[in-house]
Amino acid sequence: MKRVLVGLLLLAMSVSVVACGSGGNDTGQNYPTDASAFAKPSVSNVPSGWELTSDDTDLRLIEYTAPNGDFIQIYYDPVQGGTSYDGDYLISLAEDYAIFTPSSTGTTSVNGHLAGYASLYDSTWEWWEKEIVFVNGGTLIDIYTLYEAVNEDEANELINSIY
Repeated sequence: MKRVLVGLLLLAMSVSVVACGSGGNDTGQNYPTDASAFAKPSVSNVPSGWELTSDDTDLRLIEYTAPNGDFIQIYYDPVQGGTSYDGDYLISLAEDYAIFTPSSTGTTSVNGHLAGYASLYDSTWEWWEKEIVFVNGGTLIDIYTLYEAVNEDEANELINSIY
């Protein structure tokens, strides 16, 4: 567990730096570059038992943790205009941000937004590790999550309520 926490701390420091400077949107239009378009994400549906365990505006990190240690980390940064997002670009961002070797990649929808993902399923331990990247308005949102397969519905419930 300590190894995972150290890795997550390193990820938190690196993703905040890496994510800055990305821009674009789902339809290929430019995102606004003004600070008023950037907003901290919110979560509208937190499953029973999950708790807010971090809300660090310096790291631009929001984290929710389940009683068994499953977690969802939400990193966010302002986007910069001039870069178009399409499915391939979102997938490449998810692959770049992932601290694991994905077994699958693709696009999905998160609360109505096109998202790229990289995921790894470990059948021995029966857990998922995922990196999901999407844009909401002027905000680039990068989700890193690790959860047991039995909690997949709860994790997806929380992820799909991010806005």
